[in-house]
Amino acid sequence: DMFIGGLAKLQSKSIVKLALCGNLLTGGGRRLSAWLGSCRLIRSLDLTDCGVTDDDLGRIVEAVPSCIETLRLDKNSDIDSVGLTKLCQVAVASLSSLKTLSLAHCSLSPSCIEPLTRLIEAWRAVPLTLLSVDENKNLFNCEQAAALVRALTTNRALECFRATATRTWHPATVDELMHLVTVSSPHLYLHSMWVNRCRLPAKIDEAWHTCKNT
Repeated sequence: DMFIGGLAKLQSKSIVKLALCGNLLTGGGRRLSAWLGSCRLIRSLDLTDCGVTDDDLGRIVEAVPSCIETLRLDKNSDIDSVGLTKLCQVAVASLSSLKTLSLAHCSLSPSCIEPLTRLIEAWRAVPLTLLSVDENKNLFNCEQAAALVRALTTNRALECFRATATRTWHPATVDELMHLVTVSSPHLYLHSMWVNRCRLPAKIDEAWHTCKNT
């Protein structure tokens, strides 16, 4: 936790952007969240590859100020549904400025689909414009993932949804995605959707690009 001790020397009240990529918390989630409590102006926090756990995530999202706009949690393989449920609850209650949430390469399990769906559905409270779940290989291999895809059709804030290399998708979710790009697409507010390297039927990618280029 040496890097957390070093943070204490900074003028936390003036920090608006903080990147701690690659610095393992090793149990320092409690200390980091305590320090973040004094960062009332921070708008961007990058905790990529920091060993963030579900418990750490719960403390961190409770500590960040309501003005936070960007939260990057990529490559934290110990984050799962418990942490994401807490994130969703706190975001809906108090993080109305959050625009970018990145959870790429976190080994998220299908149990994470429910809190992610709730977060997309709560776009009036949390107006995300970019959501990334890239490289979570098993995330969409469940029937419940169809609900997440349906939620994309009603969200009027999200501009970019990234789910590249999420590999195998449940057949029901594939059907819902096909419906999204062929039937719902004229009414979508979503401008960009990345689902390449997902073992999806080629007609889905063709239909999406066709509807966005007309």
